[in-house]
Amino acid sequence: MQKLNPISEQPLKPLLNETQSYDGEPYFNLGLSLKLQGRSDEAFDAFYKAAWNDAMQHSAYLELARIATAQEKFDQALSLVEKSLIRNYHSSPARHLKNIIIAPQWQI
Repeated sequence: MQKLNPISEQPLKPLLNETQSYDGEPYFNLGLSLKLQGRSDEAFDAFYKAAWNDAMQHSAYLELARIATAQEKFDQALSLVEKSLIRNYHSSPARHLKNIIIAPQWQI
């Protein structure tokens, strides 16, 4: 993994040293930081690690689906957004993303 900005790297170091953190939030925040830096592949890995934690599954799977959609991997994106909806069925952003993913199938 490439070095993060020194300011953002230091607080996460102790939390990311564990193989599987008890809390997925540090990995989720790392994923957001990497995504904003345009490092989607590394962000994808961090979001997957965040999804290990029950409390972060909806948000992590939604971000994973957003990355897959941006990379035009629509089958994978649909699978990921469905996992997000399992964790939070009433999520408007997840439902909206699912509609975006499946909308091309409706065109004649």
